Order: sequence, then C-alpha cells, then structure tokens
Amino acid sequence: MKSKYTNYNGTLTLYEISTGIFACLINARSLYRDAIIFILLCRYNRASTCLLFACEELGKANLLTCMSQILPEASELWKKAWKSFRSHQLKGTHAAIQTVPYEMRKSFDDFQWIVPHASELASLAEKDRQASIYIDFSPKTREWVYPSNINLSTVLRQLRYTRHILKNMGNNRKAGYYSVKSLSIIHEEMADTYSSLLLKPKVTHKDFKALESRNNQCVQRLKEELGISSA
Repeated sequence: MKSKYTNYNGTLTLYEISTGIFACLINARSLYRDAIIFILLCRYNRASTCLLFACEELGKANLLTCMSQILPEASELWKKAWKSFRSHQLKGTHAAIQTVPYEMRKSFDDFQWIVPHASELASLAEKDRQASIYIDFSPKTREWVYPSNINLSTVLRQLRYTRHILKNMGNNRKAGYYSVKSLSIIHEEMADTYSSLLLKPKVTHKDFKALESRNNQCVQRLKEELGISSA
C-alpha cells in the first residue's frame, strides 16, 4: 500500500524555518522528559531510545538553521538539505556540533577537526539507537543482543550529553537566535556565499575563509542589532 505522505523537498520561508526549529526543540525536550520517566521505571533501553531521538530532533533544529542560508532559487541545495534532514547520521552530527564551545565553531581552522569528531560521535549514537530498539546477533560472542542489555551507566551518560545540547540550544532560543529577525540577518549575510560554496564542484581553503569572513560579519550584526553574542 502506497503511503499518502510524500517527503517535502522544496523551499521554506524564514517564518516556517523558525517555527520548525521551535517545534524540534519542544519535541526534543518532551523526549528528554520521557527518558527520565523510563529511567525511574528502570526501562533503560526505552530511555536510551528517547534520548537518542531527542538528539536527532536537536540536530534537525541545527539543520533548519542552515536552511536559512540557502537561496530560494537553489532547488538542488534544498533537496540536499532535506535529505540531510532525514539522515540519522547527519542529524546526529549536527547535534554533536552543539557540544563544541561557540568560539571554536566560529573558526574554519577549528571547524576542520570538529566535524569529523562530531560525525564519529553520531556514528556511535546511531549504533546505540539500533541497540536500544532491535534484536541483533553478535559474531564476537555468538549470542543474540537484546535491547535490555543497555545499562544505567550508559543511559546516564546519554542523559548528560542530551541535557548539555538542550541547554545550549535552549539558551540560543531565549537569546532570540532562532527568531525570524535573527534568521533574516543570517540569510542576508550568508546566503550568497553559503549557497555558492555548496554549488562548487571543488571547495578550496580560500572559499571557506570567505565563508568565515561573512560569518564574522553576520555575528557582528546579530550582536549590534539584536544583542545576540553567541549561538
């Protein structure tokens, strides 16, 4: 039976992006609270599932912020952005990036090692997500692996990790970083350079440094016009 739902791959207005970010943050916090209830019930596997999905929702919020930097006419970039929006690996990577101090994320030179590290964390999280839901077979132990094998210490580590990202992105929301006004400034300052970079067959160090320069201008405007000093 064919599903009546189809994946959307088109453009979004800045208002739609802003409301989408808020929706992801709300859902992430709800999943985090559900995880706490499962922990209290000693249902650690289900708590783990909730926390890992919460992180993916937070990653989606970050991906939506990136969408505000895409030109409306760049249809191919919108398709790629939506593909990322539905990728477990990329959602996890974008969530992990939020654990890195803001000052380091502003610099391209620092960002070069941040992304591979975040991607590695996302890969580990995806393995945890699979283990929290599905039965699998371990060739090493020659035994079936059950979701119930997840223990309290693993879940508490995931809880701290998720809480850290929630706090960072919650502070961004309170500061107004995800508002339409803020996203408008981000779009005005970043869209031309960001879209042009993504459309290039080969990106150079000079291209990234140009993007960093535009980002610095964007940060300055956010600070001067909206009082937002970090994100």
